Amino acid sequence: MKTTIILIATIMIGTIAVKAQSFWTEDDPQKFWTEHDVRISEYGKAIVYSQVQYTYQIGESGFAVAPYISSNYKDWHEGLIFANYRYDVFAGGIGAGVEILNNKTSFRWSPWIQASPMIYDAESGVLDILSQWEFGKGKNNYWYSNSIIYKARTEDDISGQFGLLARRFYGIGPIGGLTWREDKLFVSINIAVLRDIEFNTVNFVPMLTIGF
Repeated sequence: MKTTIILIATIMIGTIAVKAQSFWTEDDPQKFWTEHDVRISEYGKAIVYSQVQYTYQIGESGFAVAPYISSNYKDWHEGLIFANYRYDVFAGGIGAGVEILNNKTSFRWSPWIQASPMIYDAESGVLDILSQWEFGKGKNNYWYSNSIIYKARTEDDISGQFGLLARRFYGIGPIGGLTWREDKLFVSINIAVLRDIEFNTVNFVPMLTIGF
């Protein structure tokens, strides 16, 4: 756990240092993103989960490289490198790397696809459709996160979003929240109430996402 915390802190500090001189420039192709959530079951058990990703756009080609790490700070950690491509409102990619589960290391790979079409017009908002999958070694060693979320667009600094989320080990159900933006910086707070059919439980999940 200590190694994971140090790795996350190093990437965060290093990313901020690299971006310090061009933090607000419009032509900066780099992007940092981190999400943290707490999965609280109806029985009171809480699990913290963190993701950190740093994307580097390769010129204006639409291609990008993105190292990614995530952890539950206990018995599971992973590190992947993604090759991504974006065209207009569509994006997708594939990643590969390692996972550490109960101190055992194995190969892991992850495809994803996204579409973000506008609703009616550019001022009305965006319908964000995202499907992510991960596959590891062993039986039933997979994960998915599928969502369809409407993101409002307003002239104010604060806007809202709501939709449906289906994520393994979390469940399926509604998600909603608020996003604050200032130029490239955004902070998003969401809350999801999810029914996990596989493990027969209900989870309450607050989420915090920060990006720039």
